[in-house]
Amino acid sequence: LTALRAQLNPHFLFNALNSVQGLFSMGMEEKANEAMGLFSRLMRKLLEFSEQAEISLAEELEMLRMYLDLESVRFGDDFQYIISVDEKVNAKKLMIPSLLIQPYVENAVKHGLLHLTGVKRLNIDIQLQSGGLLQVTVTDNGIGREAASKLRNKNHRPFGTRANATRLDLLNSTRNEPITVETSDGFEGKEAKGTTVIISIPLKDE
Repeated sequence: LTALRAQLNPHFLFNALNSVQGLFSMGMEEKANEAMGLFSRLMRKLLEFSEQAEISLAEELEMLRMYLDLESVRFGDDFQYIISVDEKVNAKKLMIPSLLIQPYVENAVKHGLLHLTGVKRLNIDIQLQSGGLLQVTVTDNGIGREAASKLRNKNHRPFGTRANATRLDLLNSTRNEPITVETSDGFEGKEAKGTTVIISIPLKDE
């Protein structure tokens, strides 16, 4: 798990820095400098959390907001995101594995929304279900998984998703109730209209 976290952090940083580089290449120096400020704050947070197996949900969400604000600088007004947290959830006290949600949010941006023309929307909804189950739903209005896979190199598989799947296997090997992830695409007729990822985290691991 420690080795996988060490791999995830540089991957996360690389993608964030790549967004800044894109602004410089387009000659948008003012926005690029703004993004560099966000990037430096994000890097400090990642370094702070790098040695922790678990962080609070509030800390994970703070890091996600920094990342999404960085993407907002790149996409401009075309990018909109909303993070909603159930009032029953105490985000400051609730602990989750670090960087558990982030790869799915990053994939939504990099693969679902990047190639979408027009307004790009991302919603992160966190609900406390009966039986002590925390449910995190990440929804985008992007191009869908099939279209995104056709635009990627045939030998490429998103690293964040692969590493997180391995982390889940390891985490679940020590739990009585596993963390589960379900992914589905929405459709209008035969055309994909976004992707939804549901992460279910049992809070009562007895």
